[in-house]
Amino acid sequence: MERNFIKLIKAIKKDMDVKLNQILSKVDITCSQYYILAYLKEHKNETINQKDIEEEFDLKNPTVTGLLDRLENKGYIERQRSIEDSRRKNILITKGALKKVSECEKTLKEEFFDVVKKDFKEEEYNNLVELLNIIDGNIKKV
Repeated sequence: MERNFIKLIKAIKKDMDVKLNQILSKVDITCSQYYILAYLKEHKNETINQKDIEEEFDLKNPTVTGLLDRLENKGYIERQRSIEDSRRKNILITKGALKKVSECEKTLKEEFFDVVKKDFKEEEYNNLVELLNIIDGNIKKV
């Protein structure tokens, strides 16, 4: 039973990543890039640097550097030297990126989340999310 649970969660994650990347490719962005932009949008009134992103997404420095380089090349972020620590650069989201995040959210809602949720009543879906959050919290205690 436990092994099936692990396999199911792993399969869901894999399938979800594939589908999200397929959907987001239509708006010329990867899932990882979208996650970072959504995070920056959510924290746009805060000072965010590369280390914050590495910690939030549990990614290594070279991985985040590559993602940020691509986002900067697309004009979605700007890097500014930190006033507090000249070795660090603050990551700023651009207006174009804010529009891109909204476009991604609309696309994901229509092409992913509405489909995933279609066989659930709203209460059932909310309960599922709550249960998954409990499982996630318990896993972190192990």
